[in-house]
Amino acid sequence: MGHRLFASIVGFSPYGAIPHPTTMGDFLRRFDLCHIRQLESVNAQALRKVYDASQHMPAITLDIDSTLDEVQGSQRQGAKWAYTGIRALHPLLCFIRENADWLHSRLRSGNAYTSDGAVSFIRECYYKSKELADSINVCMDSGFYEKEIVAECERLGVGFSITHGGSNGPSDEGGSCSA
Repeated sequence: MGHRLFASIVGFSPYGAIPHPTTMGDFLRRFDLCHIRQLESVNAQALRKVYDASQHMPAITLDIDSTLDEVQGSQRQGAKWAYTGIRALHPLLCFIRENADWLHSRLRSGNAYTSDGAVSFIRECYYKSKELADSINVCMDSGFYEKEIVAECERLGVGFSITHGGSNGPSDEGGSCSA
């Protein structure tokens, strides 16, 4: 019954008709920050249950990166002009490297620098993942090479690696990530 109620709330027909593409957007725009945090909590609980039911992993690697997602049309809330000259969103993303599970993300405007908000994002990723394995490692690219990020990784006690733009390969600041 619950799935039918949810389907009717977001605009799915009980007869299998596909709703208009804006229906989910209309539904999601009703959410405030409290609703988003509640959904994040449900997702974290579900992820923890999956990991509890599977074989314990001694270590996991959190791959943290950002990406530019170009937007088109008139519905561009939050998008800004990026350094590449496109109107975009620039979310932070975190995946668990060993199995490509999505762990966390944060939506940002296109004009955000790669590392903007990364210290708190890394902290959130750590607290979402700390019970999933005995050891946590974090890997990032050169856009995250800042003393505040290095200090946060050291404070959290995670192994970390930040690649740099040079030709000498990765810079293993904390020494625990293998590419």
